[in-house]
Amino acid sequence: MNEKLINGLCKIGHTIVTIKLMQELKRQPIKLNVVMYSTVIDGLCKEGLFNEIGKYFFKMIAREISPDVISYSSLIHGLCCVNQLEETTKLLNQTVQTNIKPNLHTYNMHFVRMEMPHKPTQWGFSCQESENGLESYNIMIDGYCKKRIVDKAMAFFNEMLERNLVPNTNI
Repeated sequence: MNEKLINGLCKIGHTIVTIKLMQELKRQPIKLNVVMYSTVIDGLCKEGLFNEIGKYFFKMIAREISPDVISYSSLIHGLCCVNQLEETTKLLNQTVQTNIKPNLHTYNMHFVRMEMPHKPTQWGFSCQESENGLESYNIMIDGYCKKRIVDKAMAFFNEMLERNLVPNTNI
């Protein structure tokens, strides 16, 4: 029930109210969880309160609540919005070390909004392993083209064709 209330408040832009609610819930015999913290982190990001995002991420860890892919993705999104490439890269490395596999959304934020790494596989990214290979290839090809690294974009395009994936025609 509390997760739904927190989610609803954040969705309508009342993240500060949600934070106050969570402070109150800490005094109750109610256990805060990763879903609640992730929702607040995402809400802070959507409201542009990027300075607060890290605080709640580390509060969650201090309460011995393990972050999940959604927590990391929300924090990475916030860092991307304030052009913190180095911190974003550290977080992606941390996800690998903690056996949390970043999802397509996470990669999209990092690769498209920030600099493209020379080896996207350094974080375990593989278009071939993705549940939606075509979308993964599109992200990589688009990102490399925007950075004018055409040879890498072509390599992904050729790999996509070898896997019998049909390129989409969205321009």
